[in-house]
Order: sequence, then structure tokens, then C-alpha cells
Amino acid sequence: MKQFDAAYRLYQEGKYQVALQAFESVVTAYPEEIAGRQALVFVERTLDKLGRSSEILARLDNASTTYHGKSVAKLAALRRVYEYIKRGRYQDAVAQAGDVVRLNDDTTLVKFSLYDLGSIYWYFLANKETARQYYGQLIARFPNDPLTHSAEATLGESTGPQKPVATTSPSGAAFELQNSPNPFNPATMIRFSVPADGYVSLKVFDVLGREVATLLNEYRAAGTHQVNFNATNLPTGIYFTRLATAGMDLVRKVMLVK
Repeated sequence: MKQFDAAYRLYQEGKYQVALQAFESVVTAYPEEIAGRQALVFVERTLDKLGRSSEILARLDNASTTYHGKSVAKLAALRRVYEYIKRGRYQDAVAQAGDVVRLNDDTTLVKFSLYDLGSIYWYFLANKETARQYYGQLIARFPNDPLTHSAEATLGESTGPQKPVATTSPSGAAFELQNSPNPFNPATMIRFSVPADGYVSLKVFDVLGREVATLLNEYRAAGTHQVNFNATNLPTGIYFTRLATAGMDLVRKVMLVK
């Protein structure tokens, strides 16, 4: 999409005011396409760069109203959840995520919102009983999804560090991925284990599937390793760490809250 690419180049060049206008034009022109959804996220990022993050929630509200029923409006509803979390407005985040689940026919957004509801109650409202209910709905509706694996890992812990997301290689050796703390601000330590010597890739993606960081892409010996992920330049939101080696991969959802 040439119009989005042009806006993104302006963003990379640090021309944030012009980039903001360009991203907003993409949202207006393509409210039903992925370019419009990506541009909406970059409207948030650009406002952060301009020191105008206080405007983000109003922009998302406006997108929901202006493009009601369209794809970009549905994404704006989900993005409001993260803005409420960022501001410590957890009950508002719960209400917003609940609306997405009840009123949205986009299964991807419903899936994220169920996970968000579980995570808000688990991490911020200290109500693990309610968190288990929402995580349970996620597990029942999306049994093979990476978010479900993350929820199951969370439910497996009682106190102390989070339970690793793990699998086993054909040889029976451990293949694990975890991070602590989670949620985090602005850095978290990612620990992983690989069952054999080989090339290892560890990358971070945003909710739109865009790669935002490559933490590791090199040969590593079998065993346990750790890498620090510093998200100072990223906005509050949900991200995914992906560990890949020798035909195997693991994905874990992490939450950045500034």
C-alpha cells in the first residue's frame, strides 16, 4: 500500500507531524482494510513521539464513532482497552473489553479481549476467580491458539515467577520460553531453553503481526539462555515473543504497560 508506505517513511525520518496527518489520511481512505488498521496504530505511536499521548484515547473514540461498523472502528475498540490500562482505569478497561466480546463478530478481536479480561483481573484487580472464568472461555473457544497456551501457563501458576510455556523436542529435551516480569515497564528478561545446538531466532511482534524487534538470530548451544527486551520506544500494548529453532517454535504473549 503506497499511501501507508509513504506515511511510514515520514515516521522513520522523524517528520512526526506530517506523518500523523498522512496516517490519518490512510485511516480515512481505507477503514475496511489492513492498511487502515495499521495506520490507526501508527497514529497512536506518532502521537506518543510528539508528546501528545493524552490525545490518543479521544482519537480512538473518534475513530469508533466516525467509522462505526467498519474494521478500523472495531480495532479502535480493542485499542481503547490498552489505553485504559495505561491510565490505570482498569474498570473502564474491563467494560470496554466486555463490549468487544459481546458486540463484535471479529473472532480475532474477541479472542484478544477474552485474554485481556483474564489478564486485567489476574494482574491488576487481584481477582483470580474472575480471571479464571475469562481464561476458561478463551480456552474453550480457541483451544489451539497461542493465546490459549499463554492463558493455560498463567493458570498453572499460583505465586512466584510465571510458569514457562514449554514443549518437548523429539529427543525429549526441553524447549521453553518465559519472561519476567509480565506485565512489564519498560524492560523484561526473556529466558529460553533449546534442546540442541543450532541457530536460534527470538523476535517480537505487535498485535498486527508486524515485527518490532529481533532479539536474537544466531547460533546457540543447547541449554538455557536469557535476553533482555527493552521496549522503551514502543507504546503500551500486547506483544508476542516468538522463539524458533530446528523446525520448532513457541509464542508467548507479553504486556507492556507504561
